[in-house]
Amino acid sequence: MTGPRVILGAASAAVLMMLSGCGLFYPSETLRYRMTVTVETPEGVRSGSAVLESTMSEGVRYGDAGGIHYGLKGEAVAVDMPDGKTLFALLSSVARGDPLGYHARLFDMAILADPALRSAYGLKPNKMPSWQESHPEIRRRNQAATLAPELYPMLVTFRDIADPTSVEQVDPADLAASFGAGVKLKRITLKITDDPVTIGIEKRLPKPIYKGFFNWDGNISTFKQSEALGIWDFTRWHGQI
Repeated sequence: MTGPRVILGAASAAVLMMLSGCGLFYPSETLRYRMTVTVETPEGVRSGSAVLESTMSEGVRYGDAGGIHYGLKGEAVAVDMPDGKTLFALLSSVARGDPLGYHARLFDMAILADPALRSAYGLKPNKMPSWQESHPEIRRRNQAATLAPELYPMLVTFRDIADPTSVEQVDPADLAASFGAGVKLKRITLKITDDPVTIGIEKRLPKPIYKGFFNWDGNISTFKQSEALGIWDFTRWHGQI
């Protein structure tokens, strides 16, 4: 006698096979990499790094409709500076676009911007590679890349780490303006790794972090999304769209 669990299991398997045959399930690609920020100071080189994990997958299709799903785990890079401040390289880009999409293609864009790497991957200038093909190859090569300035994440610091409204944007071309004479950004690099994804940045942030809108003008009452930072710019553990 066939039990209800057997019937249900068989029915579920049949549905999965039908959906798969219709092209509704798609593979995903994940890159885990270490982002390292290196700064030159009068007291020597300072650096900080964080391991991030970015995932791309094709969305479920409904007729002709479809899309790309992005996932991101990880945190901003924190660099301890000689003056006691901390330089943060956020998960967001300078353009303040969605961090998930920014990191999803960051390695591809870094390769595309580097003539030597672009040639090694057989890419044409300004021609973004297919992530389904490039991401497995990036992992296979255990790839490293240096970010071009136009690909940098947003850099910020807090004038007073106890005050979330004291945040200020840092110009990557002029770190001296924020941290004093002789301080300059040397490079920001990416490197494929199997190390665990970084956690714990909340210990470095103003409290309470989940209040967390850090307005450029310091006025919480006039909050504007386009002019504010939040905890999502510093850490993403469940971010997916």
